[in-house]
Amino acid sequence: MSGDLPIEVDVSEWPALEEEQLGSKPKLWLLRPIPHEPRNPGASEEAWLWKARTFNHDSAGRRFAKGDDWAEIVAAEVAERIGVPHAEVRLARRDEQLGVISLEMTMMLESLVHGNELLEEAGVSVSGTIERSAYTVDAVRRSLRDVEPPEDHITLTSAWDWFVGYLLLDAIVSNTDRHHENWGAIARWQGPPVLAPSFDHASSLGFAISDEERRERLSTPDRGRSVERYARRAKSKFAGRPKTTEVVEQAIALSPPEVVAEWRDRLAAVLDELPSAVDAIPESRMSKDARTFARAMIGLNGHRSLSLLSVP
Repeated sequence: MSGDLPIEVDVSEWPALEEEQLGSKPKLWLLRPIPHEPRNPGASEEAWLWKARTFNHDSAGRRFAKGDDWAEIVAAEVAERIGVPHAEVRLARRDEQLGVISLEMTMMLESLVHGNELLEEAGVSVSGTIERSAYTVDAVRRSLRDVEPPEDHITLTSAWDWFVGYLLLDAIVSNTDRHHENWGAIARWQGPPVLAPSFDHASSLGFAISDEERRERLSTPDRGRSVERYARRAKSKFAGRPKTTEVVEQAIALSPPEVVAEWRDRLAAVLDELPSAVDAIPESRMSKDARTFARAMIGLNGHRSLSLLSVP
């Protein structure tokens, strides 16, 4: 139904429903009014989650806008190309603020069960700081045993098989925020829950650094300050803070060879075109330096991830 929305949407007139309680950043549920037409009698209103972009300060104390809005869109574009189910997102403007909106993933009589709840049901406690040491890749695998896959597929037959692709996406875009509430399953009124699309990818692609730092990393002869080094050091939220590529290695070790081969073949088929996912962002919403930096990160991470999937 939302395919008619452009990549950038003015939501200033969309009425607010309620604040979203989860997460560290303020979020607001908005209602998108959809006209009822004789040719489309089933049309109804849609709920979208609005998140305003946030700000940071550079080394000189100057305030600048982070890229958490465009990072969401680019990550979704990458997910689409490698076949990872993902939340539907758009760049948005609300009055004088810029941000992003994400379409509600549940329908009537459905609810989103977050990863921490699935882990608790599987006997893995992640309620406190100490308990989060139990938040491992294998714990996620075990928590998904009774969850249905998001799509029917001849090779990817379990929710875990698909979640391997979610972790691969994280490695490609350097998403450092796959904590235990940033994934989940959709509980339905009948039948077992189904793995929810991947969502909340704002902490990706160097979104929080300044253009000054991007330019330095792109041009420096110091390999310790290069964009490659920056991309390599992206850490996940799993216990022990392993790098996102190390998380992929752990997932590979827990998966059948045919599942690994499926994700390898998907990535290999689109590897060279992945950096162009950045082209989805209008020039007015992403600087030239951010664009060049993100392209470089996707290219480097894509090749590194493919090499991991190709190890016999």
